[in-house]
Amino acid sequence: MSLLERSIDRVGDRHWERTGTAMGLLACASIASQLAHELSSATPSSLSWPFLLGFAVAYSFWCLYGLRFRRPAIWLSNGVAAALQAVLTAVAVLKGAGG
Repeated sequence: MSLLERSIDRVGDRHWERTGTAMGLLACASIASQLAHELSSATPSSLSWPFLLGFAVAYSFWCLYGLRFRRPAIWLSNGVAAALQAVLTAVAVLKGAGG
């Protein structure tokens, strides 16, 4: 077992779960920031379909994965991200996304 593995194993599961949840929700701030930009801009969206749909699918999958394995750090943050991405996609579609 490497030094890195031993060091990681010393941190308890509860601490990893709390930190993982916080980091996941912090990452959701980037989607919220993009959503705020889209809502405040009068110009058509420049977001691409692969970005919009790809991330929506990925966040949804990881939310389901977290639910399946009962890991709040995974399902909570990815559930919030999936919801934000769905709203971002709807706003971009209404503005004419696909650039």
